[in-house]
Amino acid sequence: EISACLVGSEMCIRDSVLYVGPSETHTTNKSAMAAMLPGQTLVMRNGSQRGEDNTIGRTVISEQDQYPPSGTIDAYTCIMGETPGQVKFDNGTATVRFAMWKDSTVANDVSYITFKGIHVEGGSSISLAGDTNDKLNTRLDHIKIMDCGGDGEDSPAVYVRIGDNILLENVYACGGGRYKIQANECKKVVFRRCIARYDRSDRDPVNDPKGSIVAYNCVEFVMQNCLEMDSLDRFMGNGYRVGAYGTPVTNTNTTPEGSFGRIERCMQINSEHRLCNFDMQVDGGLSLIHI
Repeated sequence: EISACLVGSEMCIRDSVLYVGPSETHTTNKSAMAAMLPGQTLVMRNGSQRGEDNTIGRTVISEQDQYPPSGTIDAYTCIMGETPGQVKFDNGTATVRFAMWKDSTVANDVSYITFKGIHVEGGSSISLAGDTNDKLNTRLDHIKIMDCGGDGEDSPAVYVRIGDNILLENVYACGGGRYKIQANECKKVVFRRCIARYDRSDRDPVNDPKGSIVAYNCVEFVMQNCLEMDSLDRFMGNGYRVGAYGTPVTNTNTTPEGSFGRIERCMQINSEHRLCNFDMQVDGGLSLIHI
């Protein structure tokens, strides 16, 4: 079954709260995360996050890692915006990003962390991923992304790869690219009340797949009460239509016995995207329930 830890939508357990902003003790995310203890909450004051010292994860220019500490099952570390949607990571200057990668070459654990109320724009993504060269030992674990999203431009607004026990709740996305909200090579994933619109694609119109809410090479996933709307044909070109709810699979990937996927009570409104594809090949099958 999907981990019980993902069923609830509780906010982080907060032993103490740190604030970051122009008038706070910590004026950059780098400073605040360095001072955090496991299980604490970091609240970013409203406004645009720019410059390398406000990157969460791996910086653009110097490629330094700036990570919050991982929490525990009893006390998640929390990184959140003061007001949902009003804390913006704007990559228009190409100096800030939100990209946490668990790398086999560095000791950066990424587990038991909640991200809440963060918006990305200007081509940026909320991106969390394990190491494709060491998938066994670098998996993300127990990650919640809630009330987050963005325009995504030519990339997913939210992207999680190589992880277990992942919750994507109240995530929103629009823009072009391949997929708008994507989990890739993850196990035990819940997409809950996500909303997406596919538009403004600059991707290759012939070869590239295109989808809105996508579980790519995932096993044991559930999409619940999600909505795809206003994804019109003229924005998609002629590429492979993965659909509003996609389950694409790379041919070289295999899925373990007993795996399953469920799409429950999801809707599609005013969209020319196909509803979903059926590439997923798992023992437990793919179920469509009240869709």
